[in-house]
Amino acid sequence: MANEDAAKILHAWYSAKQAESGGTCFYEKPTGGTVEVSMVSMSVESKPNFEDVKYLGVVKKYAGPGRSGAAETLWPPSKQLQRTSTPKSPAR
Repeated sequence: MANEDAAKILHAWYSAKQAESGGTCFYEKPTGGTVEVSMVSMSVESKPNFEDVKYLGVVKKYAGPGRSGAAETLWPPSKQLQRTSTPKSPAR
């Protein structure tokens, strides 16, 4: 049972630079309330490689979407397929 509980621990991180490109979401904290994160991982050693990253502690579960980042305009790929016009080829 202890191994199962350890496998469910999520560590939360926040980096404004990471949020600019990838967006954010909200996670519930074990003590109540929510926190805005730019990344969660199952290992405290798996922190994002951004110089402004802050460790937010352990979180419990996903609570909802946050701010959109630049990358979200390209994901999911189906958004690219829903364009109304085809990009023009550059003139040669």
